[in-house]
Amino acid sequence: MWLLVTALVFAPSPAADPPVVAGKPAVTNGNARDGIVYRPSVDVPITIAALAGAGLFNAASIAHCRWCDLGPDGLTQLNGLDRWAGGARWVNRSSAAGASSKALAAGVVASFGLLTLSTGAANRDKLADLGMCIESIAVTEALTGFSKVLTRRARPYTHDAGFVGPGSKDGNRSFFSGHASMAFATVASAASVAGFRPESAGRRKAILAIGLPLAAATSYLRIAAGQHYLTDVLAGAAVGSAVGVLVPRLHLRHQRVSLTLRPAVGAGGSIVASW
Repeated sequence: MWLLVTALVFAPSPAADPPVVAGKPAVTNGNARDGIVYRPSVDVPITIAALAGAGLFNAASIAHCRWCDLGPDGLTQLNGLDRWAGGARWVNRSSAAGASSKALAAGVVASFGLLTLSTGAANRDKLADLGMCIESIAVTEALTGFSKVLTRRARPYTHDAGFVGPGSKDGNRSFFSGHASMAFATVASAASVAGFRPESAGRRKAILAIGLPLAAATSYLRIAAGQHYLTDVLAGAAVGSAVGVLVPRLHLRHQRVSLTLRPAVGAGGSIVASW
């Protein structure tokens, strides 16, 4: 997972030169410095809509599981990977692990958001960078909520002896992990936008070196708390990483050239085109 994120973030950015139309630079709209186009009139509504969708999904009542991990005999029936990782759970300290994972995830989002604002870029560019990061997180949260409602996977603790269910509002939202997806989306988007600005490109390696272990630790603690299986956090990490890389890159202004063909008579009477 770390290699995938690093490879995507370090991939060469598309050309950021101004587009040319018929040999003359074209006029661009929005915040288009350094090859980045962030339009608040477009991106802010997208962010708000994604957050609203995430809120609706999180508010949905899921009383019964669809993906229950139970066999016909009523006994737990997990895949081999999740069964293997079950030993990472802190049986007697699940509450501490859960609280730690929440605090760590919140710290990752807050610290890397502040780091985005602390670059040497102009204030308008800082806000654009922060806006891209928030948009990445919002889209990730919407996708996470949709997945939880769609799959309705029972959380690991619902199989504990003495668990009172069904009817638990949160007990069937295991796939995929929202804390993992949010942490990885934050790190990936912060590293992506850092690479777009010449004045902050050197921070990209530091963001990855510090952020990826913190995001991985957040994911591990979700397993330790009995809130998620390994496949839940792996899927969350993959989705968060992908969104954190792709959403900022969609704001890059690609070089575009418009050609105007002018037919002319060449040697021997042939028809050629010039531009």
